[in-house]
Amino acid sequence: MKCLVRLTTIVFLTVSTNLLGQNWQELGYEKLKTKGYGEAVLYFSKAIDQSPNGFCFWNRGLAKFHLGKHHEAIKDYKVALKYYQNNKETKSALHKNIALTYEVLEDYKLVIEYYSLSLKENPDGSSYWNRGRVYSKTQKYQEAIEDFTAAIKYYQNDNESLSILYNNIGLINTTLNEYDKSIQFFNKSLDQKPNGIAFWYR
Repeated sequence: MKCLVRLTTIVFLTVSTNLLGQNWQELGYEKLKTKGYGEAVLYFSKAIDQSPNGFCFWNRGLAKFHLGKHHEAIKDYKVALKYYQNNKETKSALHKNIALTYEVLEDYKLVIEYYSLSLKENPDGSSYWNRGRVYSKTQKYQEAIEDFTAAIKYYQNDNESLSILYNNIGLINTTLNEYDKSIQFFNKSLDQKPNGIAFWYR
């Protein structure tokens, strides 16, 4: 079954003035911004040796992700979580990063687990959307429909996203041989974006 994929974006922790106390940390962040990922890992590691903190573990994990060191990235993200136990929004973002990294590793059970943790901390449309993608990919179609439907309320002012979500639900109903429902959702998709991709599926 074809299902449009929402582009996922890994989240990094932005710098704030109270976090820039050490030179290695500053250098690591600058290298991360300019895609010097190997040097970023080196500098963040030196900063961690001096003064461990969640910011450095988070962004070292991000640099390792871009270097293809996915298991090491997950390890750093999980350490970073320990520093943000009282910040639901930040924990949610870290759980998203872990979920995305597990998706690269094709460990879909853990992808779903960490998107679920993200939603528990801070419900948002992207986590519903991306968990729905993984449910669809693993043929858990009813769960996928539920997640895409839940995501819709977060994109009421975004016609492009609404069109894709409705189209995704239409495609799943086609797979389930629910053709009347498919047409209904393809029409909703076209209402949001006339001449969009749903035109071809309908």
